[in-house]
Amino acid sequence: MKILTKTLLSKWGLSDGDVLEPILRGMGFDLAVLNTHHVLIDLVRDHVLPKIENEIEFEVIITLHNPIRITHVDGVLVDNYKASHPEVKLRPVSVRIPAYRIRECADRHLAHAAALVG
Repeated sequence: MKILTKTLLSKWGLSDGDVLEPILRGMGFDLAVLNTHHVLIDLVRDHVLPKIENEIEFEVIITLHNPIRITHVDGVLVDNYKASHPEVKLRPVSVRIPAYRIRECADRHLAHAAALVG
């Protein structure tokens, strides 16, 4: 999966937070029991944010929209309620997350959920 880093700047980024749904469904996961936003947060935090060369700050938000957003780039506040940010130049433009990493992360979340249920 290729993540465009600029999609982390907006409330509506990452397909409004639903970018993983077709991928996980295609991998055979039951989305009724898997919180795709939690998987997305972990994948972005662990595989995308560390590769961004700019100085950034981010926040995790429990929401129906994009749950992980960059709030500052190179010390400048980002307005997450704007749909686009042509003035912000994130490097790199995109980051790839291999399918096996997506599956590992989703499996980890399912195991955690199963352990909580008992």
